[in-house]
Amino acid sequence: MGVMHLSNRYRKQLGVNAGIACTQVLIYQALHDLWGFGRKRFAIIEDLVDQYSRDIDHCGDRFSFYRNSLDEVKLSERLKGDYIRWMKKGIEVSGKAENVGSEAGMEYTYVLMLYAICKQFGFKQKKLQRLQEKLKFYARLILDGEVMIVEFMKCMELECGQKFKNLEDWEAINGELKIYG
Repeated sequence: MGVMHLSNRYRKQLGVNAGIACTQVLIYQALHDLWGFGRKRFAIIEDLVDQYSRDIDHCGDRFSFYRNSLDEVKLSERLKGDYIRWMKKGIEVSGKAENVGSEAGMEYTYVLMLYAICKQFGFKQKKLQRLQEKLKFYARLILDGEVMIVEFMKCMELECGQKFKNLEDWEAINGELKIYG
């Protein structure tokens, strides 16, 4: 049996998907842990991010508008960079295409979700920094092997009713994930 080789395009898309999924679940986890956010507010964020994505429609200048708008609330580029760097290592992104894809997915999701949170829920510098610090903390837990990303997904499923395809796939292979008790 031969070795299966994946195209660089496919590897990049795998990285993008991983970056999006990880960033989304960790932002939800942080919002839930810090301010008690749940399904209703998550749905608002998802709708806004979908709207922003349609607006961007693969246009770098439009994405730059959202990223630059976060300068008003003093988004910490250092905290964002640490988060992305640690998450790529923590989820074991390998190869150039997956590396580029995961970073793009993380950046895109991070920016659009934080933009939505600032606009819809009035987050300013202090709350945004607290959120970013929590995300960096979670990334470090994953990097250090203390927690797996699927454990955050399971927490969001049990506590907020969120569903994640990645968690379903993981549990189909490994059995039900038990995070409490």
